[in-house]
Amino acid sequence: MSAQVFADLEAQLAVRLFTVSVQDRAAGIARRAYSNDPHSYPTTVPKPIQHDAWSDRVLGQGETFVANSVAEFAPWFFDHAQLDAMGLRAAVNVPVIWQGQALGTINLLDGEGAFPPDRVAQIKAAIAARLPDLAQAMQAQLGQTGPHEARLARLRQRMVE
Repeated sequence: MSAQVFADLEAQLAVRLFTVSVQDRAAGIARRAYSNDPHSYPTTVPKPIQHDAWSDRVLGQGETFVANSVAEFAPWFFDHAQLDAMGLRAAVNVPVIWQGQALGTINLLDGEGAFPPDRVAQIKAAIAARLPDLAQAMQAQLGQTGPHEARLARLRQRMVE
């Protein structure tokens, strides 16, 4: 059911890259739960939840992140060079807030300048219209990761640092 809910929203929004990230705060991990380009951006193994200005703004304060050029998202996206090479030069990350908690984000990427204010408003309205189903689909992704996977995710992060 989760994949279908995500796929329906993807079809409505029609962008080149559409992913869904889910935050499991209890386990302290995040992962990509859906991708329309599983070759370049597959669903992922869990990784520790990031604590930075982007996550504070989007997940902590519930604000939508909009960048219409690589320069605007490069400070926050470690894979900005890959996205640029793919022609994905604009991004929108919309937090999914349910019952006062950020469950994760809906992430859309497309060509430079693809997200002017009216387009962002349409995206947010489409997400809001499907909020109960999205929340249920995202919550279904929680708990699929055991404590040992969360521990491994933290160890992988430490190895990178």
